[in-house]
Amino acid sequence: MSTSQLPDRDGSENDTDITLNIINISPLIAESETSRDGSPLQSGLKQLHSDIDATQRALSSYLGARFEEARSLVQPLADGQTSLYGALGTGVLLMMRAMLTFAEEDVAEAEKYLSLAIKIAARMKRGMSASTIYSRLSRIFSRRRRSSPMRNSDSPSDHSISEDSTMSEDEIEQIMKHVELVSAEASLLHAMLLVATDLTGGWVLLMRESLNIRSSYVIYHKAFTKLATASAQDIPDVHYESGVLLGMGLLNMLFSLLPPRVFQVFSFLGYTGSISVGLSQLKAAASCREGLRAPMAELILLLYHTVLSDSVAIRRGVSDEADDDWTAVVTDILSSRISEHPNSPIYLYYQARFDVLTDKVGEAADILEKTLAMQSALEWPQLLHACAWELLTVSMFRLNWKRCHELATLLSEESRWSVCFSTFLEAIFLHAAYYTEDPQPETREEVFKLLQRVPQQMKRIAGRRLPIEKYAVQCAQKALDSGELPFYPEYELLLVWDGFSRMEEKHQSHVLNCLVEAERSGVRPDQRITILLVRASILRSQSKLDMAADLLGQVLQAADQLPKDAYAVPIAHIEWAQIGIMKKDLELARKHYDLSTMHPHSYILQRSAQLRQAKIKAGLSRMSSGH
Repeated sequence: MSTSQLPDRDGSENDTDITLNIINISPLIAESETSRDGSPLQSGLKQLHSDIDATQRALSSYLGARFEEARSLVQPLADGQTSLYGALGTGVLLMMRAMLTFAEEDVAEAEKYLSLAIKIAARMKRGMSASTIYSRLSRIFSRRRRSSPMRNSDSPSDHSISEDSTMSEDEIEQIMKHVELVSAEASLLHAMLLVATDLTGGWVLLMRESLNIRSSYVIYHKAFTKLATASAQDIPDVHYESGVLLGMGLLNMLFSLLPPRVFQVFSFLGYTGSISVGLSQLKAAASCREGLRAPMAELILLLYHTVLSDSVAIRRGVSDEADDDWTAVVTDILSSRISEHPNSPIYLYYQARFDVLTDKVGEAADILEKTLAMQSALEWPQLLHACAWELLTVSMFRLNWKRCHELATLLSEESRWSVCFSTFLEAIFLHAAYYTEDPQPETREEVFKLLQRVPQQMKRIAGRRLPIEKYAVQCAQKALDSGELPFYPEYELLLVWDGFSRMEEKHQSHVLNCLVEAERSGVRPDQRITILLVRASILRSQSKLDMAADLLGQVLQAADQLPKDAYAVPIAHIEWAQIGIMKKDLELARKHYDLSTMHPHSYILQRSAQLRQAKIKAGLSRMSSGH
């Protein structure tokens, strides 16, 4: 041991050695100890909150449809390579665009800034660890200097940094909590971005990112555990609190909504998820009204209640009582945010979705047409594509096939969301809008040209083919092989989506008249079964339950005439289960629900049928509990 390392006879280090140790440590933290303007680290906490404020303003601009303004508020901070929240805010904004476009350049740019946030967080962790040691040694030395009888101005201790020029341990701890939070958040979003936009179906990517998600999960879980038992003064600020709650809520929701095969990968690594817990955590995050992540928590709640719960086989009330007040949650969020951002295409889209789910189809169409006409949304036209998809569905409920064709053409040409399915829709709506009224050879030829493109455009996402694309390809290939145009595929989609129950009665009557005309022209057995199912669905929605049940009985009697992959039998049982619920006959409803799930073969549009089965299961649950 060298002389400089020997302790004094009283067991303590001498002042000179402490000073030299401090001076030796100081280069380790020089990078993190200086803010962008060159001021000492004591301004670090102030700078952190300044960057949070800028990110909060950027998010407000984004939600108000001022997208480039939002980007200009945070990207310069990120490009300085030192702003933790500048990098995260820029990455989040660009990620939301990338998830809309699926364009490689947009994904790469979002990935760049999320990776930058991870790197800045890692750099700050190293610097803050050294800074904590430095702060403690500085205070020890300052106390020694004040108590020392010898005050030699030439002592090496004059080179030390005074206690006032360093951050306190409390400030360092507050910053460290934000550093850990941003590290977890950026890693989680980075993984979600890569998995969601991966069109190659690479399992290696999925496994790699699942490990990254696990590291985020560990950080969030540790922070949430501490947060649950912390006193008010131990929570750095509302931004941190909303961030921890958002992360835990998002993870719980994601794991619950994963397809079974993908979830097996995550469960092998120790993940679990609960929709009800996730929703309660997201509500708690949204209730932190002044928190940076509160608007994001609200957007996720809106996404779940108005889109995901109607698009995946998990449904309100199936297993979670926390979801019972979903209409109140959505109404509160939309009323508050639309008053703040009246021309935001984001909130107007969710308002339209909510109107559709609450059977206000006309109001939804008006909102969507207004949104599509808004110039402010053109900064990021991909947001218009979400509105176009929704308006297309609403137009189907209103039998406005020409508008459907216009929207399908727009989507197939401009949107990267399932080009395969949008091209298929363009073909069938061209047929429905024009060929049925005026069967010109040129129109028929154009329909078949579009159908020929459908199989070539099928893609994989996260290693899986989309079920709706499988249906589109099968339907298109059948038409190409036979040379016959599809038999009312638009009615098939409305049938499995339960779209006839959202129609006005005048539109239902028009559908029934079309089917009568088709029967007069002659139909094959499989086409007749489609007609029976459509009639039964319409009659059931009109509460003509016995007549609907008679038609469903005819469908089941003719089941042996159908191919194994036909959807008719499961859909017939689903319709019959719905009749049982409407009659408040629990035994009848449960019997046909069980039969609908016991079909021995996989079949086309099975995923869409499962959505309806989930709704039936929710109804059975409510009936069993006496609601």
